Amino acid sequence: MRMPIRYHQMLVSPHLGGGEKIAIGIHEHIVANRGPTSQLMLPGGGEVEQSAKQAGVPFVNYRIDHLTGPSLIMTILENLKLYAKTLRHGTGIVHVHSPFVYGAARLFFSASRLKTVLHIHLDYSSEQLKWPLRRFPDLIISCAGFMKKAIDQAIGEGRSDRTRIKIIENAIDLKRFGSAEPRTAKIRLGIYDDIPLLMMIANLAPHKGQETAIRTVAELKKRGLTAKLWLVGSERSDVQGYLRNMRELCKHLSVDNQVDFVGFRNDVPELLAAADFLLLPSRSEGLPLVILEAQAAKAIVLASPTAGIPEVIKNGRTGFLIDAIDHKAYAERIAQLLDNPYETKKIMDVAYRYVCDHHDIEAYGSRILQAYDELLPAR
Repeated sequence: MRMPIRYHQMLVSPHLGGGEKIAIGIHEHIVANRGPTSQLMLPGGGEVEQSAKQAGVPFVNYRIDHLTGPSLIMTILENLKLYAKTLRHGTGIVHVHSPFVYGAARLFFSASRLKTVLHIHLDYSSEQLKWPLRRFPDLIISCAGFMKKAIDQAIGEGRSDRTRIKIIENAIDLKRFGSAEPRTAKIRLGIYDDIPLLMMIANLAPHKGQETAIRTVAELKKRGLTAKLWLVGSERSDVQGYLRNMRELCKHLSVDNQVDFVGFRNDVPELLAAADFLLLPSRSEGLPLVILEAQAAKAIVLASPTAGIPEVIKNGRTGFLIDAIDHKAYAERIAQLLDNPYETKKIMDVAYRYVCDHHDIEAYGSRILQAYDELLPAR
């Protein structure tokens, strides 16, 4: 009897970031179209495992600290454990969502009969990619076109491996967004003030730019404009103390009554329905899902021109590109938009049409499955 094809999504963070959402979305698409043939491989603990348990999603754990740590013995042992956990799955795909985890699990992939897919979600340099790409996967998927140059440079000139690189831009479930009227959505969140709501949805870390968002609120206050800012996201374990520093900054700028740190939330569609503006003044990104989600929810996006963001934010048409540390420019643009509701609505509508036409999760899932099928024997 022929063994069924199995699919494994190997996540790399316990936090529910963009890469993790994409991996879970791929898993859900597989289950919806090919039955219960997919599972998650999780680093253990955190929001991702809690969400998987609540949703009844099948998963196995691995120790990322052992796999990527300094001990060669522990790395080898973790590779062997991964191999044992997939040994009975003779045919299928293991889809890894980090080049560094892919490189650290090289022994597992060499021994396994599973086809390997490496998904690149962030803005890595060619030097950073050279080590993991010493063993080339069966396929590389880039979340946006901005990464192709670095990948090409990492693998070198004249390599036939270039034929195994696909650009499949990130996507979202459009059905989850855009159904609520903003005023109603604000009331549901307990916001009764008739003032602009700025939203930033990102794990709390210096490179994400929460400091710029806070300074933007303070700059608006100087101009006589009162705005509320919700900072949504949990503090990353490697930057402990950042949340405390940001609270102190709010007090120093006298905007602590205008800025709310609301922590991790799993109601992003409801949050964005209430938001007037999404801010993402980040210095390092991939192609952030939250930008696509904000466009689908008809919130105006103001973001930094880094990585894949300019591929979806056409300045002045589908949002605005502003330098990550220029809080005065963020405040100036918000003030202009508040003064011109006609322009604001026009940009909302164009951005909404764009995301619907180009970033639908159903079409995305079909492209992923097609890419898988090209690697596997005929079904």
